[in-house]
Amino acid sequence: MQLLHLRAGGFVFPTLSEIQAAQRKHAGLAPPSTQRDTEGTLIVAERVWVPEAEVVLLQRILIAAHCGSQGHCGIERMMTTVTEFFEVANLAQVWRRFLSRCLLCRHVKRGNIIPRPGGPTYDAKERHELLHVDYLYMEASMRTCQYVLVLKHGLTHIGELIACDSPTCAVAASVMLD
Repeated sequence: MQLLHLRAGGFVFPTLSEIQAAQRKHAGLAPPSTQRDTEGTLIVAERVWVPEAEVVLLQRILIAAHCGSQGHCGIERMMTTVTEFFEVANLAQVWRRFLSRCLLCRHVKRGNIIPRPGGPTYDAKERHELLHVDYLYMEASMRTCQYVLVLKHGLTHIGELIACDSPTCAVAASVMLD
C-alpha cells in the first residue's frame, strides 16, 4: 500500500471527478441499488459510491477523514464520518486495516483499540520531572514475558526496557521503586 502523508507535497484531497473516473473504471462492481445523479455520479442510499478496488483513492478519503478535527478517535467515529457521505463495501474491514497502520492513533493490541487518555503534553525542564511509561506487547514469545515496560526520561530521553508478564500499574510501580 502506497503511503500518503498530508504534509508530503504529494497529498491531494480527492475530487469528485477522480471519484467519477474510478466509478466508471469499476462500474461492474457497483451494488445493485446504485443510481446515477444529475452529474453522473453513482449514488447508493444518497451517498457517493467509492469502489473498494481503488486503494489509493480510498486511502486519500480515509486520510482526509481520519486526520480531520475528529482524527485519531477510533473506528466508530471515523466510520460515522465517512458513511455520512460515502458508500464503501466492507468499510469496517477497510478501516481496521487502515487504523492498524496509523502511528498516531490509539494503541492497537490483539485487534482491539485500547483508548489512552488524551490531554496536554508536558515537557520536562528539570531532571526527574517527567517519566514516560508505556507497555509494548510482544505477541507470544518463547518465554513467559509477553510485555516490555518502556520507561523514558522526559528531559534526557534515556530509555530503559524491562521484560514483564503483565501490563499493570503494580509492575510499573515496583520497577520504579527498585
